[in-house]
Amino acid sequence: MSTTIIHYTLDGTDPTSQSPVYSVPLEITQATTVKAIARKKSWKNSNIATAEFTLMAAPVYLSPESGTYDAPLSVTIYSAASDITIHYTLDGTEPSESSPVYTEPVFLDGNAVVKAAGFKTNWLTGETAVGSYQFEALPPDISMPSGLYYSVQNITLVSILSDAQIRYTTDGSDPNETSALYDEPISVNHSLSLKARAFKSNWNPGQIAQADFQLKVSVPFFSPLPGTYDQEQEVTISCLTTESIIRYTTDSSEPDQNSNQYTSPVNIDANCALKVKAFRIGWTASNTASGVYNLLVSPPTIYPSSGTYLGPQTVTLNCPTPGSQIRYTLDGTVPTETSTLYSEPIVISTSRTLTAKAFRPNWTASFSNLAYYTIIPIQTVATPVFDPEGGTYDTSQAISITCSTQDAVIRYTTDNTEPNSASMIYENPITIYETTTFKAKGFKPGWNQSPTATAVYNINIYHEPLILIQGGIFTMGCTNGTGDPDEIPLHTVSLSDFLISNHEVKQQEYEEVMSSNPSEFDYGPTYPVDNVSFYDAVAFCNKRSIRELFMPCYEYLNYGFNPDSWPLGWNTTTHNNIICHFAYDGYRLPTEAEWEYAAKGGSLSQNYLYSGSNNLSLVGWYGDNAYGSTHPVCQKAPNELGLYDMSGNLWEICWDWYGPYDSSTTPVFDPHGPEYGTSRVFRGGMWQTPETYARSSNRSMAPPPNIAASYGFRVVRSVVTN
Repeated sequence: MSTTIIHYTLDGTDPTSQSPVYSVPLEITQATTVKAIARKKSWKNSNIATAEFTLMAAPVYLSPESGTYDAPLSVTIYSAASDITIHYTLDGTEPSESSPVYTEPVFLDGNAVVKAAGFKTNWLTGETAVGSYQFEALPPDISMPSGLYYSVQNITLVSILSDAQIRYTTDGSDPNETSALYDEPISVNHSLSLKARAFKSNWNPGQIAQADFQLKVSVPFFSPLPGTYDQEQEVTISCLTTESIIRYTTDSSEPDQNSNQYTSPVNIDANCALKVKAFRIGWTASNTASGVYNLLVSPPTIYPSSGTYLGPQTVTLNCPTPGSQIRYTLDGTVPTETSTLYSEPIVISTSRTLTAKAFRPNWTASFSNLAYYTIIPIQTVATPVFDPEGGTYDTSQAISITCSTQDAVIRYTTDNTEPNSASMIYENPITIYETTTFKAKGFKPGWNQSPTATAVYNINIYHEPLILIQGGIFTMGCTNGTGDPDEIPLHTVSLSDFLISNHEVKQQEYEEVMSSNPSEFDYGPTYPVDNVSFYDAVAFCNKRSIRELFMPCYEYLNYGFNPDSWPLGWNTTTHNNIICHFAYDGYRLPTEAEWEYAAKGGSLSQNYLYSGSNNLSLVGWYGDNAYGSTHPVCQKAPNELGLYDMSGNLWEICWDWYGPYDSSTTPVFDPHGPEYGTSRVFRGGMWQTPETYARSSNRSMAPPPNIAASYGFRVVRSVVTN
């Protein structure tokens, strides 16, 4: 029995007996037209069977799926078949074999339509996988939440997309791509609605972030705080909100934009309710701060206080509150605004209860103050008597005060005030040097004080004139004849103007000031005072300055300017405790430079050997013509400046410590001598010395405590300009 044989072709041609014989299943790997025919021996061939096979590439898939995303992502394209090539597009077009080949996940950072399909040679293209990817930025993060704030806020905006642009509005409108671009913190300095949105190229605009900021002015505060006070208050009002305007009222009404503007402390001079509110443009006004200031008048003081007194009492009332009125009663009732007005001291002559109260318009009246007086009648002390009586005098006066009432204490004042129990007690005669008004009263326990005795003393003290010496430049030292070693080197000195007495201090002058005359040659008032030390001259200068109302020049360190207050024994040793204030206008000793300049004739100098002449007999008393004693001042001829006895009569004490001259060639201005030493400079010779000691440049010295019948002095004063 013969077998059927099947012949086939795969290229679309009709099969023949020469075509391949089918024996096993055919594997179709591409588009193919299969034709087959069956043959059997002695049989007619079958009809040709035709079958066309078309192959399609496997489908592909996208991961993740289509959707809207808020961050860049990578899209994976995959297929179950491993023998296909995947092509894709990102612009929504159909992929072809010329489209990019998928080799790794596709990174997307913007809106895109991904299409992908599988391709295989001679196979139909697989089904297209489509993914639509939309990107939308998350809303920006606003650094501060919506709310009420009391200060300017700096707001930062942040997007999780580092390359996104943040745009914002502050007027309530939605931001778009033309809105303000955020590039630095936003200063929120007024109430506003902040909206922000992130934008990125090829992304959908993000959702809007919104924060509403209400800025409110801080509540103002006061200093001092509201309360009760006993004096007017200057109230300072402050607000922590910068650029705010504070407005206030004092009549309890609510402050508004038309109320008083605060620019300086508010003077609270009456009871009031202070209300304050702060405003700032674009901000909500502050809450109102308020407080009541109650001004309480201080209670009056009563002097003297309650007690039992001998005789009538003069009672004074005082209230420290300015502008207040004191009203009082004497019957124990509480004073009202219609009670008796206090205007002068009240005389309480019988036992009484005094009640006082102080009032001031628009202030709270003070508390009442009371005083209980029990008055016991007493005798009156006799009126004091002054000796001498008041009047006009041309010298100082020693004032005695007496009272005929036995054991009475006399108290007095010199400032024209009424004497009282705290005034000075009279014990010894009081010396006065200037016009003075004395008031005196007698006091005795259990007695009325006496009437006031008054005496006015007009003291016209004569200020003996001094000669004005015009300052200038001169050569100090021996410039005429042969001098001693301590008169060189010659050096230039510049002096300011000064005043100098034209004669040595006379015994009468000294005794008027010092109340004593130490002179060995006590021959008359016009003789120069002798037997004095440097310390005596210093004391005289200060006491005379005080007596004639000038500012004393000499100060004893730690003890002041009045020699009567200087320590015991201050004038018995050599020390450096006395300093001179050359800028003061009181009397003082001349400096050595001032003395020599004046002795040589100042700016009128003729360079005489002695002061005023080359012939000593014409201008001075010395060993050859004085005959063993001093002589009255101003008996010989004066020098060029009208000064007498600067050569001879007495050694004249100067301020300077004795020491060598300064060898510097630089001019010295107003020298005051060395700072320390053991002796003070003496100048001019005296009644017993030979001619050479009377030269204008001659120098001598002695320790400050030394006293001799050959020592005297003259005074100078600085020219002080005010």
